Amino acid sequence: TNVWHYIKLFIQYTEDRLAEYKAVYYQMLNICYKLGLFREGMECLKKMEAKFPLKENKLLILHKINFLTGLDRFDEAISLYKWAMGFVSKDDLVWYHLNLCVLCSYRSVNQVQMCKQIGKEISSIKHMQNRSEYAYHLRLMNIYLANNSAVKYAYRSAKWFESHGELYQAGKSYITYSKLLASIGRYRKAIKYSKKA
Repeated sequence: TNVWHYIKLFIQYTEDRLAEYKAVYYQMLNICYKLGLFREGMECLKKMEAKFPLKENKLLILHKINFLTGLDRFDEAISLYKWAMGFVSKDDLVWYHLNLCVLCSYRSVNQVQMCKQIGKEISSIKHMQNRSEYAYHLRLMNIYLANNSAVKYAYRSAKWFESHGELYQAGKSYITYSKLLASIGRYRKAIKYSKKA
């Protein structure tokens, strides 16, 4: 894409001064992920990883797990997650994000029980329950709980985002909620909330 063309040019001109542009490189990783440029994002990430050791740059681990998941390299994502859990503290916000982003990989290899275990651990962290990360978690419960169980959590997620003015995320949660409502036969309500989304 055109976006990657310009990112690649930027990398060519700055890779010998990567430390100076570290914050910009992280932004480029965000852009690549949002646009689904997972292979390209991994190229950028490899440049960073050569300069910044993963163990000292936990945010880089998070990006790598996301890109590996996007590339369907689920076993690699899970291995990286397990390695990171050996030194990332529960008090670190990155711990929370790592656990959220690995859920898709575990679900993709049918390790639903592991998803439930992670979900239970996330839910036990009381001080996180008034943060947007928790609202994301509520929406993600849809990937490992039965539809009739997940539906109430998707609704809570939507209401949290809506009450905090995060309308884009509220819309996404209402779409999940609508899908779950339709799956359990509540079609009129599903239509109502898909319109709201």
